Amino acid sequence: MSRFLFIFLFLPGPTLFLWNGANASIQDGQTYKVFAEQEQAIDENKLFVYEDKTNEKEFDYIQSIPDNFYTPLTNFKSLDNDKTYWIKFRIQNTTNNDFSFILFTGTNARETIYFIRNGRVSERKAGYLVPASERELPLGYKSKARLDIASQEAVVVYVRTQSLDRFAPRFDIKLVSEEVWTKEAQSTQLFEGIFTGLLLILSFLGLIFFAYTGSREFLYYGLYTLSNCIYFLNYYGYLDLYIFPNNPEYLMPIWILVTLSAVFYFAFARAFIDTREAFPKWHKVFGLAMKIMVAVYLINVIFLLSTHDARSAIILHNSFNILICLMTLIFIVSISTKKMMVVRYFSLGTAFLLITVLFTSYQYLIAFESQMPYIAQVGILIEVLLFSLGIGHKIKRDFHNHNITQESLIIQLTENERLQLSINQELEEKVAERTHLINDQKLQLQKAWKEAEMATKAKTEFLSVMSHEIRTPLNAIISLSHLMEIENESAETQEYIDALKFSAESLHSLINDILDYNKIESGKIDLESTEFSLIDQLKNICESFKYKASSKEVRLILEVGDHTPDRIMGDPTRLTQIFNNLIGNALKFTHEGNVTIAASLKGIKDDAAVVSFKVSDTGIGIPKEKLDEIFEDYEQASRETTRKYGGTGLGLAITKKLIELHNSSIEVHSVEGEGTQFNFDIEFIINDSMQIFDDADEVDQTKNLDKADILVVDDSDMNRLVLKRFFSMWNANCQEARNGYEALELVEKTVFDLILMDLEMDGINGFETTRQIRRDSKLNKEGRIVAMTAQRASDLQDKIRESAMQDLISKPFEPQELYQKIKYYLLLDEEKI
Repeated sequence: MSRFLFIFLFLPGPTLFLWNGANASIQDGQTYKVFAEQEQAIDENKLFVYEDKTNEKEFDYIQSIPDNFYTPLTNFKSLDNDKTYWIKFRIQNTTNNDFSFILFTGTNARETIYFIRNGRVSERKAGYLVPASERELPLGYKSKARLDIASQEAVVVYVRTQSLDRFAPRFDIKLVSEEVWTKEAQSTQLFEGIFTGLLLILSFLGLIFFAYTGSREFLYYGLYTLSNCIYFLNYYGYLDLYIFPNNPEYLMPIWILVTLSAVFYFAFARAFIDTREAFPKWHKVFGLAMKIMVAVYLINVIFLLSTHDARSAIILHNSFNILICLMTLIFIVSISTKKMMVVRYFSLGTAFLLITVLFTSYQYLIAFESQMPYIAQVGILIEVLLFSLGIGHKIKRDFHNHNITQESLIIQLTENERLQLSINQELEEKVAERTHLINDQKLQLQKAWKEAEMATKAKTEFLSVMSHEIRTPLNAIISLSHLMEIENESAETQEYIDALKFSAESLHSLINDILDYNKIESGKIDLESTEFSLIDQLKNICESFKYKASSKEVRLILEVGDHTPDRIMGDPTRLTQIFNNLIGNALKFTHEGNVTIAASLKGIKDDAAVVSFKVSDTGIGIPKEKLDEIFEDYEQASRETTRKYGGTGLGLAITKKLIELHNSSIEVHSVEGEGTQFNFDIEFIINDSMQIFDDADEVDQTKNLDKADILVVDDSDMNRLVLKRFFSMWNANCQEARNGYEALELVEKTVFDLILMDLEMDGINGFETTRQIRRDSKLNKEGRIVAMTAQRASDLQDKIRESAMQDLISKPFEPQELYQKIKYYLLLDEEKI
C-alpha cells in the first residue's frame, strides 16, 4: 500500500497525463464504419486533432505519437491560423463489398493526406494554394483525394493542414461515392461551360461592336462581362489548372476581381444611360467612385501578393462591395422616375447584380464561405443578358431615329433643292454684277501694288542715296576733327574739337540706327567674325563719350575683370553699336554720379569664351510698369521724356535685336530715381593668340598655387592652352595630355599634386583613364583627380563617385571657381602631411 502511495505522491505528472490521455485516446468504438457506398459526413466526434505549435513536425514524428496525445475536434471552439493541425481518424469498411470514394476534407490552402493501410503509407496533396500539378484531383478549390477501401478493410487517415492565407483551418470531412461525384462533376462542368461560354461570347461581341462602331458602351460592356468570365473561370479552377499550374498564388488577385468589374459596370452605366446629360451629378459621383475603386483594387492586390493575407484582403474587398451595392441601390431608386426603356433594362439587370454581390459578400463576411450557388451565377447571367437587350433596344431606337432623320432630311433636301433653283438664278445675276465689280477692284489693286512696289524701290534708293550723301560729308567731318585734334595745341580749342567729334559721332550713330533698323527688319544683317582687341575696343568706345560725360560732370568708368580675354573673334562694329546706344542712353538720363561699363569673363568652354557685359548709371531710372516697353520700336518711358531728352526711340530696340543676333538676350533692372542697369552675355571665339586681361603682373600675386604640379588631360587644344595660361599666372607647373593614353604614360613618370580629367575624349574616356590610374599607377594611384565636363553635374554624380574622382568642374568654367577647387584639394594634401 505504501509503495502505491509513494508512486502516487512522487509521480503526479505522468499519472495525471496518462489518465487524461486515456480519456482522449481513439478507441475502436470511435472508428467511423462504412456500411454503404453513399455520401456520408464523418461525425466530428470521431475526428481527433494534434496541434503542432512549431509548424515543423513531419509525418514520421506524428505517426509515432500515441493516440492519447490527440484531442477530439469537438473540444476546439476555434482553430488558429498560425499553427499546423493534424487530423486523425479511422475508416472501416464493414461490408463484403469494395468501395470507391472521394474523400473531401475541407477548404484550406495546403493539405497533405496520408492513408495507412496494412502498414503501408500513401500520400496525397490537396488545397487551392498547392500547385495543380501536384494535386491528385486538381480541379476545384476544395481539398479532396480518391479513397478506395476494400471489404472489411480499415484505413487510418492523417490530414496535415497549413494556413497560407491567414484563414483558420476549415474542415468538412465527408465521403462521396466516386461514381456519384463523377456524374455531379460532369453536370457541374456542363453548367460551368455554358455559363462561362455565354459570358465569353457576350464579351467578344461587345468588343467587336466597339471596334466597329466606336461606341464606348460596347467597350465597357465587353470588359465587364470578360472580367466576370475570368473571375468564374478562376472560381471553377480552370485558370489554376492551365494558366499557373505550378504557381497558384499568382492568381490570388483574381479572387478580388469583382472590384474591378464594378469599375467597368459604372463606366458602362455612364455610357449606356448617358449620365452626363441625364444625371450630371451621378456622372461625377460615378467618375470619383471609379477612381477610388481602381485605387482600392490596386492597393488590395499589392497587399495580397506581398503578404498572402487573403482573409484581410477578402474582408476589405467584400466590405467595399457592400458599400458599392448600397450606392448603386440609391442610384437605381433615384432614376426609377425616368420613363425610359434603357433605364428599365438597366435597373432590372442591376437588381440581379445587387442580389448576387450582396449574397456572396455576406457569405464571406459572416461565414468566410466561398460557395456560390447556381442561382447567383444565373442571376449574373440574367443581368448581362438584360444589359444586352437594353443595348439592342438602344441600337434599334437610334436606328429608328436615324431613319426618321433621314426621311426628314430627304424632304428637307427636296425643298432646299427647289429653293436653291430659285435662289441660283438670283445669285447668278448678283455674281455677274459682283464679278464685274471684283475685276474693277482687281485692276485697282494691281495698280496700287505696282505703285507700292515703286514706292518701296524709291524708298530703298532714297535711303541708299541719303546714306551715301549724308555719310560722305559726315565722314569728312569726323576725319577732319581727328586731324584737328592731332594738330591742336590749345586747351580751349580742344574743347571745341571734342564737342565737334561727339556731335559728329552722335549723328553717325543716329544715321546707323535708322539705316540698320530697316536692314534688321528685313533680315539682311549678318554678323562678321574678325579678330580684334576687346579691351581696346571698349576703351575707344568710352573715349568717344568723354566729351559728353565731362560736359555733364558725369564720371565714365570702365571696369574689366581679371582673366577677361583680349584678342577675340567677333563683330566689333555691332558690339560698338550696342555700347553706343546703351552708353548714349545712360549719359542722356544721368545728371550726376557715374556711368559704368563693365566686362568680365563668365566662363570658357573649348574654343569659346562667354563674356558678361554691364552698363549701369545713377540716372533718373525707369518706372516699373514701363520696363517691358522700352525695347519696343519708337518707345520711350513717356512723351515727356521724348520732349525733354529727345531721341528716336530706336536705340534700345536695335540693341535688343543685335544682341539676339548673337544668340543672347538683354536684361534690365531699374529703380526710379536711383538708376538703371543693363546686362547681357556674348560668346566670342578665341584662338591661340588669345590674351587674358589682368591688372597684376603675369603671375597673379593674389592667386598662388606654390609651384604645384598639375596635369591637364583634354583633347581640346584651346582648353589646354587656356588652362596652361591660367596656371602660369597662378604660379603652378602644368603638363598636358591630349588623350587618356598620353595621361597614362605621364602618371608613370611624375607625381602630380592634381589631375584635371576631361570626361569626353577620343580613344578612352575620362572614366576609363581614371580607373586605370587608380588600378595600375604606382605614383598617382592615390592622387587627386577632378573631372571636367560640359554635361550636367547632377547626371554624373553617381558615375563620379564610382570612378573615385574627387570632384567635378562644369564647362564653361569660371576661373575663380577653378582656382578655389584646386586650392582646396592642394590644402587637403598639405593637411595630410
